[in-house]
Amino acid sequence: MQSEGVATELAVLDRGLIEQTVRDIHVLRAGAKFDALERYLAPEAVFEYIGHSTSFPYARRYCGKVEIINLFRTINTEIEVLDSELLSTMVDGRQ
Repeated sequence: MQSEGVATELAVLDRGLIEQTVRDIHVLRAGAKFDALERYLAPEAVFEYIGHSTSFPYARRYCGKVEIINLFRTINTEIEVLDSELLSTMVDGRQ
């Protein structure tokens, strides 16, 4: 459940812009364009991969721009992801 303050902030955001930004970030990450990806991340950004850590060793919380970029570099080095595309996005519970 979101606080009233967070819900109010989200209400004024352009959901189309949020969706396009998420898609842009995905394209940069998939294309290993990490320098360009950095401009989207705040120094205090937090990214969390959710999953079972024994089957997916990257499952944990990553804090800060440097740690997130290093995660993506590592994944791109260790795992080959073919034809990666976003099929849908959800912003604040809406598709």
